[in-house]
This record gives sequence, C-alpha cells and structure tokens, in this order.
Amino acid sequence: MIPAAEELIAGWAFVARRRGLSGEVDPVAVAEGVALARTCAAGSERDEPAALFFALARHPKAFGDGWRRASETFPAGHAAALGLTLDASPIELADRRIAAYSGRAAFEDVRRWFALRLRPRSP
Repeated sequence: MIPAAEELIAGWAFVARRRGLSGEVDPVAVAEGVALARTCAAGSERDEPAALFFALARHPKAFGDGWRRASETFPAGHAAALGLTLDASPIELADRRIAAYSGRAAFEDVRRWFALRLRPRSP
C-alpha cells in the first residue's frame, strides 16, 4: 500500500537531515502526490513504486529542495519493502523524472519502464 502523506513527511525529515537538504515540505503537495500515486497504482502492488515515482515527479515542490532525492528514495524504499529492487541508473531516473514532470511520459509509460527494471531483491 502506498504510504500515507504523514509517513512520507516523517521519512523526509530523516532523509533531508542525512543528505543536508532543507527538510522543507508542502503538506498539501505531498497529500496530492499520495492521492495521485494511489489512483495510478489502482490496487496493483507491483505498480506502486512506479506510481509513487510518477506522482512525486509531478509534484516537484512537495519536498522543497529535495525533488530529485525524494522521487528516487521513496519509490526505491517502497520497492524494497515489496521485496523488489529497481535496476536503473541515476541518469535513467533523471530522464524518467523529467519526462513525467514535463508531461512527455504518462503514468502508463512510467509503469512499463519500471516493470522492465523491477527485479526480485536478493536475500
């Protein structure tokens, strides 16, 4: 299940502190992102990391100066919680993030891209 906005906000405080980022959040944008992610995933657990990535890419102000970090960290952590890992480079993730943000990639495009790169996590 996609984490609640409050869970992401609490997690962001930790990530921001560790990465030297502001820790600033826009709770409304985070809640909108979570709602979009839940709509996109439509109950498909396997699609949740892609949905979270897409939603955070579409809400760049949700986590202040940490748009890139949040859109990578939260989906990767969620994939790990599902027993999966995302096989993608930072450059590939940046390209997908910009494509989603700019509207060049719809959720279905991002979902397919993630589906090709999600692998079972090694024990």
